[in-house]
Amino acid sequence: TDINWGDSNVQLSAEDLAGVAEGQTIVLTYQMIEADYHALRVTNQDWSSDLVKQVDEINVNYPDGYEFVYTADCIAAVGEGSMVVTGFGYKLTKISVK
Repeated sequence: TDINWGDSNVQLSAEDLAGVAEGQTIVLTYQMIEADYHALRVTNQDWSSDLVKQVDEINVNYPDGYEFVYTADCIAAVGEGSMVVTGFGYKLTKISVK
């Protein structure tokens, strides 16, 4: 999926994330696409609480993927809703947990 802010995002529901334990690492794997800029943000369903605040220039600093720890704050942000992977300028190819 080409990520383009509100036009195309990937959502994982709280049910989808039920098997992810606090302290595990979520790995987002992606490829850069032609774009004016490249940014990543992971937020909740209504965009009111970030799991990962916006990271700019992922094409320079994180060209192949981004990892973050699924903390208690992340779990609380998702709540009964979902985790939204958004941003601009990349094609999300895989979400995995380690």
